[in-house]
Amino acid sequence: QICFLSATSLKPCDRRRAVATCAVGNPLPVNRGVAAVALGTALIVGSLVPWLGSLPPMLVLVKTAQLVVSNPQSVFSEEYDFDSVYMNERVLMIGKRPVLIKQRWGNPDETSTGVVVWPAGEQMSRYLSTEVPRRALNRSNVLELGTGTGLTTIAVQKLGAKVTCTDGDPRMLELAKENVRANGALQNVTFRQLRWGVEEDIIPLESTSWDWILGADITYKEGAWSDIAKTISRLAEKNTKVLIISQRRGVDDIEKFLRTIQEHELECARNTHTPKEVYILNICDVK
Repeated sequence: QICFLSATSLKPCDRRRAVATCAVGNPLPVNRGVAAVALGTALIVGSLVPWLGSLPPMLVLVKTAQLVVSNPQSVFSEEYDFDSVYMNERVLMIGKRPVLIKQRWGNPDETSTGVVVWPAGEQMSRYLSTEVPRRALNRSNVLELGTGTGLTTIAVQKLGAKVTCTDGDPRMLELAKENVRANGALQNVTFRQLRWGVEEDIIPLESTSWDWILGADITYKEGAWSDIAKTISRLAEKNTKVLIISQRRGVDDIEKFLRTIQEHELECARNTHTPKEVYILNICDVK
């Protein structure tokens, strides 16, 4: 089963459960003093009880505390701000856990769009953390396509999944690994180069029975659609759940992508279409 959702149209989740993103807007009613004291307490507890696995790493707590004190809306706002791509570091709240993400958009040597968190990546983390039962991900085999910064991998690892984090660009894998390590999420995570449609990269992954295949904002280049469909078709089995979340960039780009999926012996059936252009599709391998 494959689901395809439009990133800009998922309904806002309760702030206590949602991914909070860096944004510019009206200040939220956050008491900075209370927040600073709470995070300071967490820092002390974390230093005294380093084996307490439920606490985020110290670096993440420190960065979160700094942002909460200086700019609370950058942590707790639910709206995406495109100026955030220029930030070297961001803190996002996934469920109740802060996640520190390093970005490289300002690096003149970087040409990949995967060096920052885009709206679809935030929506993917929000959806998996708040809308999918934890038992559905716990101990499951998850394959992430086009990881970029590694945000989705971090989110599902924290939910108990065994994750294979992939990207076609080795530099993105380095960035993802750096972020995964900073958030204490390396356990049960492996990193592998996967160029969509490339046999030598696909074949080693066929030996694993994947429970989930995830892709956040991987459909922005029309030239890659056929290779994405080929890769999914080769790796998805009857019971594999494939979730793709993407932002609509053209009048009919989502429909065109779905036609490409169908051309690769994957059957699509749209079962949800809201006025906000949320697309949820069930896609079954019909080979």
